[in-house]
Amino acid sequence: YGGVAIDGGDAAERTGDSLRRGVALVPQRAHLFRASVADNVRLARPDADDEEVVAACRAACVHDDVEAMRAGYDTLIGERGATVSGGQRQRVGVARALANRADILLMDEPFGALDPIVRAELQRELKEIQRALGTTILFVTHDVDEAFTLGDQVAVLSTGGRIEQVGSPAELLSSPASPFV
Repeated sequence: YGGVAIDGGDAAERTGDSLRRGVALVPQRAHLFRASVADNVRLARPDADDEEVVAACRAACVHDDVEAMRAGYDTLIGERGATVSGGQRQRVGVARALANRADILLMDEPFGALDPIVRAELQRELKEIQRALGTTILFVTHDVDEAFTLGDQVAVLSTGGRIEQVGSPAELLSSPASPFV
């Protein structure tokens, strides 16, 4: 089926620790623990100092929670009654991935369960993060508009994961390789 190359080398030849440090995952639904936002972000890198955690949160636009951390407040999820919206939860998931200082972010439909307004806002923020940090992002989505909004290169997969075409959004629109595309 092929292979995966990272920095020109076979990913299968890298150690587990090397992969964990170099690649971060933002799942479809970021799971947060009943701890402060800072502690949830710090899970990716327990040795991260407060400034690194704040920087990751700022990059991921976790505005309210950054201010709460700086003020010494504990933003809790769950039993104590504090709530974090779905959009904010996803931002914390992105901040956790960024705190890991990974060169590659794997994002598995991270905005799929969000309302259209929050989804559009997070798409804009993700593009800004990518531009600012130069991080490689592999973004999985079933939403063609989202793929064309976020992607420099888009791979269209058909049933069974067969690659139908890879190209820029403009190339896919102007020269589809098949009726499926």
